Amino acid sequence: MFRFGKPRQAKPPEEAEDLLAVREQEEFEASVRAARERAVSRAGMVEEEKPVAADPEAEIIWSDQPDVYRPRRIDTREYLDALSLVPAKQLRAGQSLVLIRKAAYSLAVEHLRTDIRSELGGLLGGEALYDAALDLFIVVVEVALPALNGDGTPTSFSYTSEAWAAILPGWLRMNPDWTVVGSYHSHPGMGVFLSGVDLSTQADVFPHDWQIAMVVDPVANECGIFAGTAGKPCEFHIV
Repeated sequence: MFRFGKPRQAKPPEEAEDLLAVREQEEFEASVRAARERAVSRAGMVEEEKPVAADPEAEIIWSDQPDVYRPRRIDTREYLDALSLVPAKQLRAGQSLVLIRKAAYSLAVEHLRTDIRSELGGLLGGEALYDAALDLFIVVVEVALPALNGDGTPTSFSYTSEAWAAILPGWLRMNPDWTVVGSYHSHPGMGVFLSGVDLSTQADVFPHDWQIAMVVDPVANECGIFAGTAGKPCEFHIV
């Protein structure tokens, strides 16, 4: 309930500032005491511990969390032979190869063809594989996650809250061993390439060498896939 009270006489600016400073200090000290009491209560300690000063010379040891995605190690020759695909001898060190499931490719292309006047897009989910001997990645795209109701113009596409809401159910249904391996979007009537904005997005959002950007021109019926922050074109197969 909101009430209007009687107006009070304003205090001089200097006195008001002093009272505000005292009040802020009291609130800060109270918050510190409360936090300290909660910490002592959780730890079951009786005596207050003295703060330990940080050692600027101490080595910082980083450790990955269990949920950090790591590409699965494979032998490329054995993997591709099993799929009757590109012979390993045709692949170069540092080159990425993308394998897209037919269902995922069809879904993405059909989505991009629903509007050939504005850019559309979405995410790609699947698995990243790495061959240490050949120093190359194989990216397997298992699913396409259309960002429906995004903000598209003839030359740009942005994700909206509605687009993320459309993506989320498919994301949650993905195999837990998979991850987001990249994104896809259209360049209607403009050809297949990565613009400066596309490269910036790739660097900021999909920075790993195994993360890709698939660009489709639904007017010319062309598709290209680019890997890493440099947007290096890579070979792809629909499987």
